[in-house]
Amino acid sequence: MLFFASLLFTCPLFAQSNKLLGKWVLDFALTEENSLVPVDNPYFSNEVIYEISPNKMKISAYMFDAKYIGDNEIDLGHMKLNYAFIEDYFTVVEKGTKNKLYFLKTDDFVKKYPEFEEKRILRDGREFYIANNLSKLVFDNGTIDPNSCITNGAPLLKKKTSKNYFLKVEFILDQSNQISNIVVSDIEEDAIRQQVIQSIKRCGKFYKNYTGKDLLITLPFNFFKMYEFFTPKVKRVYRVYQQGEEWFRTSEFEKAIFEYEKGIATKIDLERYGSVFYEDYIIHLGIAYLATDQKEKAASTFRKLGDETNFKIRNFLRFYCSN
Repeated sequence: MLFFASLLFTCPLFAQSNKLLGKWVLDFALTEENSLVPVDNPYFSNEVIYEISPNKMKISAYMFDAKYIGDNEIDLGHMKLNYAFIEDYFTVVEKGTKNKLYFLKTDDFVKKYPEFEEKRILRDGREFYIANNLSKLVFDNGTIDPNSCITNGAPLLKKKTSKNYFLKVEFILDQSNQISNIVVSDIEEDAIRQQVIQSIKRCGKFYKNYTGKDLLITLPFNFFKMYEFFTPKVKRVYRVYQQGEEWFRTSEFEKAIFEYEKGIATKIDLERYGSVFYEDYIIHLGIAYLATDQKEKAASTFRKLGDETNFKIRNFLRFYCSN
């Protein structure tokens, strides 16, 4: 933890609010005692991105009016943030809390962690880069996100939002902000496909590509009624998850592991079920392994969700499961 110690003894350099402007990515969070926050803290390993402009501040997907008070406070109305600059880090403490969040500007974050650079691919003899949440890519349509824009412009698809329905779209956004190569998959209804394609073209005008690269963008659309859309296999794993959670909540980790492990061998579609329950299932099992000093099992479990570029498992892997 020498890295943290060196940061803590560096004198903060305060600046005017224009130094705040830009996109900041959460790297890690520390307690008041300057140790990592507990693994069950939502800031321990999560994707938290601040986008700060002169009068607005976007936290992940939510936009707020912002007032900058002096050289160390941001007033968002519903909460106030105290901030400072420590070397390249922008540090934030929400008033009424004690944990300190450490953010890096996007360029600095990617420079420090090059695994977050867009991955290069070749398709039909052409070079593309896979867009990610740290790409210099803007969807400039107020507070609406790309998925909502596309759904709103496709009435037949919008009718599916209260049902169990899944589809995925991908397209190329080139350096001149032109959209091409639209593919709509996991869908049989041609009428819906055509509406989605036309809606993507209309929503394309809101994209601004500042990467200097031709980007491949992928968007999943996952509409469901909880539990009703589970297959029998998924229902079995969900029941195992629920049984394990009863023990996990009371920190009886060995008993939680016994229950969780009953479903771990079952392969689950992450795109369809990950955010519904499966990510929590895997992360909680990984935490239970860490709590019982089974680091190798914890690492292999977390990696069922991906690698260090997945913010939900990134800090578990780097701080507790590295060699």
